[in-house]
Amino acid sequence: MYRFIAFGHSHIVAFAKGAYEYQASDLTGEAPRIEGRFVYLYDPFYNPVLQGPLEAPQLNPKLSAQLTELPWDFVVLVCGGNEHNVLGIVRNKRPFDFVLSSEPDLPLQPGHELVPEALIREVLKYYMTDSLQTMRTFRAATELPVTQLQLDAGIPDGPR
Repeated sequence: MYRFIAFGHSHIVAFAKGAYEYQASDLTGEAPRIEGRFVYLYDPFYNPVLQGPLEAPQLNPKLSAQLTELPWDFVVLVCGGNEHNVLGIVRNKRPFDFVLSSEPDLPLQPGHELVPEALIREVLKYYMTDSLQTMRTFRAATELPVTQLQLDAGIPDGPR
């Protein structure tokens, strides 16, 4: 049996749904059993999630208590995940595109202003600041293994 606690933002709902479906499925004898608790970080009960000075934030004591309440095997974080929407879904007044260095042959949007990939990376980093700080603070608050789960939005016009 693997016992874990998961903390996250909106995407934690999809992760919890998958975990509950797994628990309810007909598992073979070799399939590991799981027991999980899911904590929604937007719940007012746990806010603010981080407390104290910006240089050394601490978890909300109610979250720290969740970390130690049971003998968990590991911690799952499902923090952030929508930062890319600022660039990918919201229409910018100046439509833009960029060359992805890992896949330079992808087609570009005709008529869009070409911007450096590094600019896109820096904008994403800016929007991810709070989520990254939350992840670092959870990591510092426990000796347990911690993993960040990023749910895939799927392939455009393909399977989701």
